[in-house]
Amino acid sequence: MKKTLFLLALLALPGIALSGEGIEVLTDGGFESDVPIGLGLPLYAGYWSGDISQKVGTTDGIVPLEGSQMLKFIHAAPYIATDEDHTWAQVHQIVDLGPYKSIISAGGTSVRASAHFNRVQLDAQTDTRFVLSISAYEGDPTEYHNEYPGQPKPTYLGGTMRNIWTDSDPDTWELVTAEINLPVNTDFVVIDINAVENVFSDPGDQQEFDGHFADGISLLFVPEPATMILFGIGFALQLMRRRR
Repeated sequence: MKKTLFLLALLALPGIALSGEGIEVLTDGGFESDVPIGLGLPLYAGYWSGDISQKVGTTDGIVPLEGSQMLKFIHAAPYIATDEDHTWAQVHQIVDLGPYKSIISAGGTSVRASAHFNRVQLDAQTDTRFVLSISAYEGDPTEYHNEYPGQPKPTYLGGTMRNIWTDSDPDTWELVTAEINLPVNTDFVVIDINAVENVFSDPGDQQEFDGHFADGISLLFVPEPATMILFGIGFALQLMRRRR
């Protein structure tokens, strides 16, 4: 009964982004906000951070999938790596699932991620690979960035990774999807979008990506089927509100 009341209260909130498939729990999936991309691992939930990248408008002939901005991968490190060889440009977001803890602890929940990627084809050395990954953790999201011995660190519970080798057509945004079942002790998840130097690894102090982009990122929290029926009712109610 408490679970049902909690869900009904949740569904009544105007800020909850429901779809017919679940609740959108990602922040700024279209890169439209004024918040810049951070450097290094994110310190807390709700913003993008990682290797050097930036939000841009139409660039190199590539138009954002949605809205007026998209993410451009620039370097495969959060700094100009003059003496190191990095090959992955990684951008992360922590998603705090604390508000759904009681639903997750009952079992049967999952998260479903999707991302769109695009790139230019400058020459034969243009890299083609992108990666989407999701990971689940138990613990405090603000401790995710801790890297030194002795610092508290959340417990990794599992995850998945999906690759795509993209075509050379700048007019096509290519979709990648990934899904994981959430362990009952999950506190938060991390979604990663990555461009990979799979063809030629340029020196870290030079341009590492010819023109590689991401847009239209989504992460849906998907309850177990019985709970999903309530979400479906809530989704229908939201549609009815909009039509009034």
